[in-house]
Amino acid sequence: MSGLREALGAGALGAAAAASAKLWLGGGSGPGPGPVLHALRWLGCGGLVVLCNTLMWTLFAKALRYSSSSRTTLTTTASNFLSSACLGKLLFGEEHGLLWWLGLALSLAGLLLLHTATDTEQAGVYTKEE
Repeated sequence: MSGLREALGAGALGAAAAASAKLWLGGGSGPGPGPVLHALRWLGCGGLVVLCNTLMWTLFAKALRYSSSSRTTLTTTASNFLSSACLGKLLFGEEHGLLWWLGLALSLAGLLLLHTATDTEQAGVYTKEE
């Protein structure tokens, strides 16, 4: 499965960029540690947003080179959803409802269908029967 690792990594990095952006823009709890540490956190999280997004797009482009766009997009999306759920729970104590998990399950089912299809079917190439 060429491009699978790249697509999974792109989704995880997208979630990391979003979590960094939330921390960067003040999503953390509490009043703050002081002006110097606040400035360091602000710069560090801002740098992480840029770094994670740069790496995410690089991996996504590599995954597109190795696999079809539908497989790559769905794999990246599913990876992003799972990574977002884990990071949201760990960093921010977020809870996800039944509808969110149902959407994730449908995305994973679609991903399974795409990854089990043959390359010929995926490319839309069919042979003419004589």
